[in-house]
Amino acid sequence: MKSLHKSVAPGAFHNALKRQDPPKCHASTREAVIRDIMHWIEELEKECKFMWVHGPAGAGKSAILQTIAELCHAAGLLGASFFFSRNAAGLNDADLLVPTLVYQLCISIPEMRSHVEVSLEQDPLILSRSVEAQLESLLLGPLTRAACDPSTEGLLRSRPRLIILDGLDECGQPKTQRHLLTLLSGAALKLPIPLFFLIASRPEQHIRNTFISQPLVSTTSLLALDDSYLPGKDIETFLRSRFEEIRQPHRRLSTSWPSAADISRLVDQSSGQFIYASTVINYVDSARHEPDERLKIIFGIKPAGKETPFAELDALYKHIFSCVQNLEKVLEVLGSLLIWNDLHERVMWPMDPKFVEIMLCLPPGDLTVLFGDICSIVYIPGETAYLQTIRILHASLGDFLLDESRSGEFHIRKRQAKTCIALYALRHVKEHVGPSGLGATEAACRWISYISLLPLCTQADHTESLLEQLQGLDFFHFLVFFISGTKPHDEDSDIGTWMSRSMAGTVEYLPHYFYWLEKFDFRSHIDVHSLHLKSWEHHINKALLPLSSSKSLIATNLITSVTLNSFIQDYIKTIICDSANPDEVISYDKLPRHSQNMLGFFDGLSRTMVVEYLHDPRRSEELCVDNSKYLMLAKSFVQYVFKMDPERWKYDGAKCSNRNCGKIQDCLDDNWIRWWGEEPKTSSEDAYHYALKHLPFLHIASCDSREFADFLRDHPLPPDLEPCSAAVYPARAEVIGAIAAYILVRRS
Repeated sequence: MKSLHKSVAPGAFHNALKRQDPPKCHASTREAVIRDIMHWIEELEKECKFMWVHGPAGAGKSAILQTIAELCHAAGLLGASFFFSRNAAGLNDADLLVPTLVYQLCISIPEMRSHVEVSLEQDPLILSRSVEAQLESLLLGPLTRAACDPSTEGLLRSRPRLIILDGLDECGQPKTQRHLLTLLSGAALKLPIPLFFLIASRPEQHIRNTFISQPLVSTTSLLALDDSYLPGKDIETFLRSRFEEIRQPHRRLSTSWPSAADISRLVDQSSGQFIYASTVINYVDSARHEPDERLKIIFGIKPAGKETPFAELDALYKHIFSCVQNLEKVLEVLGSLLIWNDLHERVMWPMDPKFVEIMLCLPPGDLTVLFGDICSIVYIPGETAYLQTIRILHASLGDFLLDESRSGEFHIRKRQAKTCIALYALRHVKEHVGPSGLGATEAACRWISYISLLPLCTQADHTESLLEQLQGLDFFHFLVFFISGTKPHDEDSDIGTWMSRSMAGTVEYLPHYFYWLEKFDFRSHIDVHSLHLKSWEHHINKALLPLSSSKSLIATNLITSVTLNSFIQDYIKTIICDSANPDEVISYDKLPRHSQNMLGFFDGLSRTMVVEYLHDPRRSEELCVDNSKYLMLAKSFVQYVFKMDPERWKYDGAKCSNRNCGKIQDCLDDNWIRWWGEEPKTSSEDAYHYALKHLPFLHIASCDSREFADFLRDHPLPPDLEPCSAAVYPARAEVIGAIAAYILVRRS
């Protein structure tokens, strides 16, 4: 047996000296997982000779199998174990697996020892042969001969026959791992006295494919360490227990430290993976530092300085990415997923593989191949899983990738990632005018490209490639797409409703977009800013000229009111329709749809650009809002304010002493219904306040014209104005008084 000893990896035993204080489950955690595994182990008539425990990197697989190994060893159920480790010499070597297992089995199943010695004597160089030859000579042969020996056959069935292999993904190369599984499955079928294998690994694609293929698929029980085992609760239990231990020597710390909110935040950041919680505890639990100060560093409240609180976690991530074949493309896709997460209010479509592949112009199925090397930290749904989201399994992965001091060569720059996605969005926008006629996912990609293009550009790098692509964009039709009221692929669906709501928000990015274009260094002499600004102005003209050419006072006043300090459509509609003559009113429905919808986009920042345009006669020409147009709007406002009569403003005179008792009935003016085709959506009271607020501005804007003074003289304050206002709305009486005093001063 001495020759066997030389080829054994003693550090791979579950109780090896080199593995002092190995990771294992904390008290009162992982109880459900351990119970399910132990049930399989203790089951007398097993249909499955293999159990594969799989989970993301850092999910606690080694801790679970270490705990199982200790339980089974104490119960006399453990035959042998091998805990692989890529970081320890000999513990990632497949050539040492069979000798190490055979050595332990000779102790737990002594009946096979003599037969192993015979094999070693017959072939002294057996340990230099292939793993397959070793398995046949040192394991299959001795166990078969012992089973055929009448003196030992009965004893064999009472011996421990469980073999634990942890960290299979850390044993050599993928080809070696697949080969080992194939050999073990073949050996299990040949053994007269069956051995049972508990194997744990990350769900690497090649390992998964081996387990779900014959012959293993029919003889393997799969156990996934997923959310069904409620890892968050176990992590919370672990954190509370360990923080209590940390507090003991630090008596100045309150018993309420850390707070429940802090614990909850750490649980969320762990995202079901114990390695994050363990890393935090190892960092905070330092005899030379104050625990509460170190926790502040974890939360980013205090700068880390030269310290590396996430060193253990970062080493794990760096190893995973160092094994990626197409690293550049993988980082590009990951960057896109992180950016889309920031844009979640705009990008509501599930980030399923089909969507990502279409959005990033990848061939179908390419994502599964690309992410095959990082499936332990990113979940990619299968081909049949429609609308199942790609999930980054570690919440801390984004922090790692976006922090260059932690990720180094694997760093993802946010602006660079947004530039990349903006280029893809441009490709989709330029392919078609709209998403009609496309499938649901294709249509979603097209819509999201339209909706996210401006926000992405405003935060992207100023690159020549992006500038060239923007030069080729038909910006006028890009704007028409939003403001013409184009409907989504399925306007009655939830996504259709969301898309419709998103259009207005996108237009709000226009000022930022033009500011971003202005900052471009136009060494290539491509002035995209001027090009797109002209398209924007052409767009305004197309929308507003039909209003102006209608020769309607209502239309003219609508355009003028856009330039007021606050543009509230419903108030404007109430005022100008109420004050218009019936013969001036035309049907709003007869206007082009583009003109109708344009008014819906005059709120917020984009309206500032419209106001600048309408105040510039050189640019806006006949649409220019000048003194004469302000005068017309001022007249409408005065008419509305002064046109007060008891039928329009009703109140309970018997209760006038109570300032809140007044009851105003909305006035449904026929002019409104003729113009808008619907009943008004705002009360006369609100519109009245709005008109009062803007009268001083309109008076000045009309340049104190004599015509306006004459108009005021012809429209005196009604005698019942003050009593009505004071009785029902005392606060408004002060406003009216101030306006009246202002107008009287101007008259004189």
